[in-house]
Amino acid sequence: MKHFLLVFLFLVAGLILATMLSCGEPDGAQDDPSASSGQASADDAADDEVVDDDAAGDDAADDDLTDDDSSNDDAADDDPSASSGLAQTDDDTSPPVMSSRLLLVIDDYNNNRIRSLIQTESGWQALPVPQQGSSRPYWEYLGPVLMLNGSQGYSAVNAYTSTGKKGFGMGISIGHSWLSFDPENGWQTDKGRAPAGLKTNITQLQTADDGTLWAVSEKWFSEVDSGIGPGPHQWFLTHDWIFRYDGNQAVLSLDLPHKSVTALAMPSQNSGLAWTDINMGWGADALWSYDGQDWVAGAVPAGLEGGAVGWFWFTSADHGYATWYSSDWSVRRFYEINGGDWTEMTAPAGCEEVRPTQGFAIDGYAIAIDTLHASPSFWEMRDNEWQCRTLDFASDEWEWNHAVVTTDHRAYVAMAESSVFPKLVEIGADSASEIALPEGQYFLAGVHVLGDYAPPVSYEPSRQY
Repeated sequence: MKHFLLVFLFLVAGLILATMLSCGEPDGAQDDPSASSGQASADDAADDEVVDDDAAGDDAADDDLTDDDSSNDDAADDDPSASSGLAQTDDDTSPPVMSSRLLLVIDDYNNNRIRSLIQTESGWQALPVPQQGSSRPYWEYLGPVLMLNGSQGYSAVNAYTSTGKKGFGMGISIGHSWLSFDPENGWQTDKGRAPAGLKTNITQLQTADDGTLWAVSEKWFSEVDSGIGPGPHQWFLTHDWIFRYDGNQAVLSLDLPHKSVTALAMPSQNSGLAWTDINMGWGADALWSYDGQDWVAGAVPAGLEGGAVGWFWFTSADHGYATWYSSDWSVRRFYEINGGDWTEMTAPAGCEEVRPTQGFAIDGYAIAIDTLHASPSFWEMRDNEWQCRTLDFASDEWEWNHAVVTTDHRAYVAMAESSVFPKLVEIGADSASEIALPEGQYFLAGVHVLGDYAPPVSYEPSRQY
């Protein structure tokens, strides 16, 4: 079965930092209303009067001529004074920290870069995503993103080469570099973590309940000819490995030549599932199970032959959800898993055309979205009852990219209108609303919650699949 990979998409490396949000620019004019003026307080960045008119973060008596008026002010007010002749810049460079905020992952295809935004009280702030700086014919793309408790994240920058000439093309994986994330330091290259194989791309990430990190790495080769004459005209060969990490050391757990792991789940240290998809006719598709020691290949559940599982989401060691697609993608199904039993879910009334490709769940709340079909509708489960909900402000041209659920049973969804205009939506029990984003055309690939209300696990798939 052909592996679903667009190896000739021009994903270009080279991160260009987005403009950082400032804390305000002093204007040097004494134009704040005084406390006795009866006018609304509106601080300018350079507070150059001696009357206390600033409510937030101000000292008791605003008796200097410099900027100390900020909810994130530091103890020493060391801005240049208005009369110093120096440029008046705020000494408070760190935006206020929110107890709960969002992290966005963006594929900025117009500028050929991967970037990230973090939510602050001052607006969206750009966060660099370290890349290797490869250039044509070498390309990079972001692998899956795994976020734990809204405080620790893992990902990898994958590299590959792609060349084409006179109707012929060839691509091959050439390696990966690990990334780590935390809200204080942002994205960092994790130089201490050993690679999961040589010349491989990271395609799946999971963590078990004991904190062990699991990764699927894939070495792939693709060739396409001009299409003239008898076929086949496209070759796609893969070799996958499943690694578990003992600290920073990669330990090989399963070797899978001529196969691709399309979905991986590690709900506990003693249980795991991996769906393997064959390529170019070698062997058969299989559902592998892990018992804490070994992986064992088993037959696929009845009714799931001739396709592949593309997504797992477990809420406990023996309960979860899976999405399945046929080899030609014409049939897609959503399953609930209880122990070893797989039950196909019936679409709630109104969502018959919404066939989920991703599902996210936490403690009695879940949503399921269809990332292959534009629609304002989605599946939602509250109090163990599934229903169809529709975003009343969205059109039939809105597409679903990724979602995250929160511990207080809300959801945030990364979307796109007409494929090019990013949209970010917050979904509550009784309403939904759009969250303003920086202007531009870019692909909003993922959304994650940091701090309060963050789920134990947030997972964003690699765009390779």
